Amino acid sequence: MTEQFSGATWPDDTAERIRAARQGGASFETIAKDFGVSFAAVRNKAIALGVHTAAPRRRFTPEEDQIIRADYLAHVDVAVTAAKLGRSWGAVRQRIFHYMKDLLKQGRTPRSWRVLRRYGSSMLDHGSSPDEAALKIKEIVTAAKAQARAAALEAKARRRQERIDLMLEQIAGGRERDAAVFEARALGAALEDIGRAIGVTRERVRQICDHYAFKSATGRMVEDATVQPVTHG
Repeated sequence: MTEQFSGATWPDDTAERIRAARQGGASFETIAKDFGVSFAAVRNKAIALGVHTAAPRRRFTPEEDQIIRADYLAHVDVAVTAAKLGRSWGAVRQRIFHYMKDLLKQGRTPRSWRVLRRYGSSMLDHGSSPDEAALKIKEIVTAAKAQARAAALEAKARRRQERIDLMLEQIAGGRERDAAVFEARALGAALEDIGRAIGVTRERVRQICDHYAFKSATGRMVEDATVQPVTHG
């Protein structure tokens, strides 16, 4: 007989399976995947079946709160404070956000929290408060990204010009114009750039490339047809 629980069907041996898995060192996350349910569902089921006892929540002491406040005001990374107290990062962060709201007036915002987690306490070198530092770092990152984009565009334009210069050099050296145009296009040169260089429209460049490609293909077909097979008597 089975029991429906939060959309999942619990088998009759659920208690034995959970107990064996826990004794083997498996976490509730792993057991939840085995049953195809959420962590909370399997944990609550284990408690209901009496194979798991929820540990009482460890309350923050006044001494711990004092340490959290001092560290926060000194801009110590939350992870460092959590390690010092033997607690998780999330528990300390929640303590600050839900029980020490007065500390948030020091300038920390969701944005500055994200920057603090990414860059560490060194971010505070960029401002007198976490939020000011986060804004400054955002400006620096935005400027760096813009500079990188500009450099990439410049490099792309330089490569395009190099293809055009090579094409003009080949034409000046006596190479057939259509062949040089076709090669430049094959190397990635833009229709507009090629047309501007040789004084025609982009549509004319397209026609030149299509015609040259057709002529090259048919020329190879004719050559193949004229090759006589070797016969052995």
